[in-house]
Amino acid sequence: MTIEEFESFIRQSFALRGLPAERCSQILFSQLAHMPAYGGLNHPFQFVEREIMELEGMGTGQGSTKPAAPFRASGRLSGLMHKHFFVPGYEHLGVNAKLAWKLDDPKSGKASEMISRIAKRYQEIPFDAKVAEDFSRELAQEFVYGAHGVLDRLSGKGTGDWIVYVPHDGKNYYLCIAKHDEDDFILDAVKRCAGDFPFIDELIPSGD
Repeated sequence: MTIEEFESFIRQSFALRGLPAERCSQILFSQLAHMPAYGGLNHPFQFVEREIMELEGMGTGQGSTKPAAPFRASGRLSGLMHKHFFVPGYEHLGVNAKLAWKLDDPKSGKASEMISRIAKRYQEIPFDAKVAEDFSRELAQEFVYGAHGVLDRLSGKGTGDWIVYVPHDGKNYYLCIAKHDEDDFILDAVKRCAGDFPFIDELIPSGD
């Protein structure tokens, strides 16, 4: 399937779900078609599609990521909104794991306390390959499914990359996807989206 054919496939998927393709920019569809291949059951674009369904009031109301929020009023992206999306198997999983267990916080003992708690159950057991396998499995289970673990974070608190959009006349217009440090790209994308949505030039001066 060519990129052009895949982009057409994505548009059809949006239409089948009742999503407003006419309020999604050409840039967004192009980005979705170029997202790297992911060897799961779903295409990466479907995780963006799912978050847009939530924003359109067509989802379950129980998204995996943080609620939508405006960019800082005093910042360069003032006037725009963003919603996180999370793709399993991307770097998103690692980021959420680090945040869930505070692995970047040298003052936090959250992960070490969990590991010590599980390790105590194995202290009196002679160590062999089977014990090592059981210990590793239990650690992994706790890491993902334990209280305040990765799965808990992905119940409405997950992070990832951004879907950037703008509300106008009571409707959302979806402009692009971007990482957290791509302000320059976002501003350039917004400016280019004026070809699809002429109101943007007047609504968001920062796009100039």
